[in-house]
Amino acid sequence: SSGSVTRLAGNAARADAIEAALRTAASQLEAGDTFVLVLIGHGSFDGNDYRFNIPGPDVTGTQLATWLDRIPATVPQLVVNATSASGAIAERWARPQRIVITATRSAGERNATRFGAFWAEALGSEEADRDKDGNITAQEAYDFANRRVEDAYKADAAIATEHSRLSGNEPGRFVVARLGDAAKFGSDRELIALRE
Repeated sequence: SSGSVTRLAGNAARADAIEAALRTAASQLEAGDTFVLVLIGHGSFDGNDYRFNIPGPDVTGTQLATWLDRIPATVPQLVVNATSASGAIAERWARPQRIVITATRSAGERNATRFGAFWAEALGSEEADRDKDGNITAQEAYDFANRRVEDAYKADAAIATEHSRLSGNEPGRFVVARLGDAAKFGSDRELIALRE
């Protein structure tokens, strides 16, 4: 299909809305499509399950895994969890057709993360396009964001409280953005909103 973006923010980012958006995606995606989910905000780990902190009841990592597993296995998937404690869920969300990126390597990295902002910056950055082919892949965006996070902590003379992780097959082939083609992720307004 031609690509669409569903953005849920603030009070609109409730559990039922997230589930409904993922259910809609699962019913509409078909062979040849790709699926990207980006979680930005705060996450936590209660010793048993990861939680994405949203207005109303939090969404658990187990719930998100169930909803993500509705996406057809024939559709390549990228899940970017840019929240604190996101590393707690990396293995649980792993699937052969899914690339999983987390802002932290473990549940113990609980401080607010910087990764999400740099990931969004990578989507329109010529610097992120390391091979200069006009496409920014998941690997290139990850590498860019990871470098920026490291540089930010060094510039602040602070100990890094987040260490991102990437797992999954062929992140260097999963295109997340095309330079000069904001339509890949919807309108310019939607892309600007994601960056913010």
